[in-house]
Amino acid sequence: MSGSGVYVAQNVFYGKSGLIEDRYINTWHFSGPTQGVGEGQFDNIRDMLKDFYTKDNGVWSPLCQKMSFQIQTWADVIIYDLGMPKPRVPLYIGRYSGFQTGQSLAMPAEVALCFSFEAEKVSGQVQSRRRNRVYLGPFNYDVTDNAGRPTSELMTMVYDSGMALKAAADASIDWEWSVWSPTNEEDYEVSHIWVDNAFDTQRRRGLAPTTRLQHTF
Repeated sequence: MSGSGVYVAQNVFYGKSGLIEDRYINTWHFSGPTQGVGEGQFDNIRDMLKDFYTKDNGVWSPLCQKMSFQIQTWADVIIYDLGMPKPRVPLYIGRYSGFQTGQSLAMPAEVALCFSFEAEKVSGQVQSRRRNRVYLGPFNYDVTDNAGRPTSELMTMVYDSGMALKAAADASIDWEWSVWSPTNEEDYEVSHIWVDNAFDTQRRRGLAPTTRLQHTF
């Protein structure tokens, strides 16, 4: 069966608590072949995402070194074909490991930094439908400045990782880093990336409680 040629790749980090609730998922999209995709081709997506989080570009340390020590030092990349009917079965699950998280105090798991990207603006098209984002994190406290904003170092690390991801996708034989519009049911090539100096709150990332202090009168 042929697919859509648009694939969703979930990068999944796991909390050290081991609880299923304590997962941190970043969702990416790539456009590629409609059928006959081999494991090695999916490995290419896994490796591009691994580099986004773990690669040292020679100027900044890897982004993962700013992430919370409360997550495991490995992650899974789970890939689905958007052309398949729901509930979709994963076409690929690939694990990568070996990266080093930060060691300072952990920030609340709900604190995230939004990395945004969009397709080129086109007359007559609603631009908000041509834009995606991922909420990065969790982080340690060393990513904040004295005003409680993301440090310029963290912002530049995310920006550089985004630039490297775009370059890797452009160099790939099979894949294009894409924006996916569920409303339009169309994919568009990424043409613009940005990151702002304000944290976001992702309430669904709040840790599940493991202890309780209480008293009954």
